[in-house]
Amino acid sequence: MSKLHPIENFLRRIPLKWFFVVLFAGLIAKEQYPLSHYPMYAKFDDYDYYVYIADQNGEALPCKVMHTSGGKLKKRFNAKIKPAARAADVRERELDRETQAAIGRETLESYMNRTDRDGRMATVSEIKLIRVDLEAKGTEITKTEWEVTSIPFPPEES
Repeated sequence: MSKLHPIENFLRRIPLKWFFVVLFAGLIAKEQYPLSHYPMYAKFDDYDYYVYIADQNGEALPCKVMHTSGGKLKKRFNAKIKPAARAADVRERELDRETQAAIGRETLESYMNRTDRDGRMATVSEIKLIRVDLEAKGTEITKTEWEVTSIPFPPEES
């Protein structure tokens, strides 16, 4: 029988040995989850926005009628806004409204083939993409809401 190293012998006797191994590895890496050095929300930006869909009267529609979520809708819109802003050499919020309208139309049209046509949508004749800009200046938050684009619903067959 071989003699064990004292540290190995110590670890074999402790039932929570792997807990301590992970704990010490985290301490060496300077990571003490959930008390991390890199908190997820350490700094908020001074500007952000969100988008939502509305009917012809400006009433918000649930994103589930398009089988998506608000976050996915924004990601799809953002995926085209960012490259367009880079190409125009401006910040995303400074991108001209005509370009945003074209991107918004493309975003809405990408959801049309899976949008419900009954229930709440039976009375809808137009779908709008609304953008809400939020900007913090000191302790004040300003909210600017505007219509990016709209498309007829149900879409006209070509």
